[in-house]
Amino acid sequence: MFSIPKILFIFILVFLSLSLFQRSFPVFHEKPLDGTFVLNDDTTFSLNGWFSGKYQTHREKYLNDHFELRSAFIRCRNQVDFSFYHQFHAQDVVEGKNHFLFNTWYIDTYKGLDFIGSPKINHIISEFKLLQDTLAKRNKVLLVVFSPSKDIYAPENLPEGTKKGDSTNYEVFEKKAKQKGLVHIDFENYFIKLKQTCPYPLFPAYGSHWSYYGACVAGDSIIGALEYLSAIKIPHYPWRNNVTISKAEGDELELSNELNIFSGFPTEMLAHPQIKDTINLKQKRPSILIIGDSYILNLEAHYDLMSSFSSFKFCYYYKTVYTLGADKSADIDSLDLRDAINKADLIMVESTEINLSKIGWGFADAACKVFGIVPNTAQLN
Repeated sequence: MFSIPKILFIFILVFLSLSLFQRSFPVFHEKPLDGTFVLNDDTTFSLNGWFSGKYQTHREKYLNDHFELRSAFIRCRNQVDFSFYHQFHAQDVVEGKNHFLFNTWYIDTYKGLDFIGSPKINHIISEFKLLQDTLAKRNKVLLVVFSPSKDIYAPENLPEGTKKGDSTNYEVFEKKAKQKGLVHIDFENYFIKLKQTCPYPLFPAYGSHWSYYGACVAGDSIIGALEYLSAIKIPHYPWRNNVTISKAEGDELELSNELNIFSGFPTEMLAHPQIKDTINLKQKRPSILIIGDSYILNLEAHYDLMSSFSSFKFCYYYKTVYTLGADKSADIDSLDLRDAINKADLIMVESTEINLSKIGWGFADAACKVFGIVPNTAQLN
C-alpha cells in the first residue's frame, strides 16, 4: 500500500510535470492572469552576454515569466495563501468590511494624503470657470463632472480603522466649484443621496468603478444636464423598465479578478439594465468632446454613451484620443484642439476623486492658450 508521504510525492511530481506535458501536448486552455504587470522579453544570445552572465540572467527571467501553465500555478499558490492565511497577491487591493474590496489609492485619497491645498484647487476651479464662460460666449457648453468613488459611497465598508482626512481634494473642489459658480455635476453627493432610496447597489462589492446600474443612472444624469445646458434634444436608451438581476460580471469583479484565485468570495447579485438598440440614428444628434479617465470607458461600455452623439471624441487622460469611426486611437499630440473644440457642440471634462488634483490633465491650460485667454491674478483668486 502507498503511504501518505508517497502519495503526496507522486502528486507533487505529477503536478510539476504538467508544465512539460503542456509544452509537448498543449491540451489545457490557460486563462491569462488579471491585473497589470510587465513580463520580461526574451534576449538574444551573444558571446559577450554569455561570458558576462547577462544572457543567463535575462533568459532565466524570461523563462520564469513564460513557462507553460504559469497562470494556473500562480492561481494555485494564490488560492492556498488566500484560503489558509487570507493573504492577497494583488498590488493595491485590500479587503474592507462585508467582503468589500478597495483600491488602496482611493483609501489614501479618502485619508487626504494626496491633498494639494486650497490655493491650488482654487486656481484650477477658477481657470475652468473662466474657460467655461469664454466658451459659453461661443455657444459652447462646457460641463465638469466629478465622478463618484466607492470609498465615499460606502465608507461603512472601509477597512477597520480607516479615518477620513481633515481636508480632501474632493471636499475643497466641490466647495470652490459652488463658490465660483462652476457648472458641474457632483456625483459623489448625488450617489450618496440615491443610496437611501435606490433599489439596487450603485457600486459593486468586488469592483472599483460604478456598477452597470450605477453607470446607467450616471449616463441619464449626464445626458439630462447636457440637454438642459444646450437646449439640444439628445437621444438615449430607455432602460429603467428593463432591468434584470443576475450575478456580478465583467468589471463589477475587477478587483476580485486581480486576486487571481479560483474562488473565495460570496456571489453578489446586481442589477443589469438591458440596453436595447432603440436610438434613431437618423435623428439629429450633437457632437461632443470629452476629456476624462476610466469612468468614461466604463460609462461607454454599459450605457453606450457614444451612440447619443453624431461625433464623439474622447481624450483619455488627455493623452490618448479615441474618435467615433476611427480604426485606432491616436496620440494627443496629433489633436488639433482648436478644431476639435470648434466642431464640438458639447465639451465635458470628467474626473474621479483620485484624479481631481490633475483634472483635465492639461486641457484647460491648452484650451486657454488656443483661444488667447490670459487670466489675470484676480480671475484666478
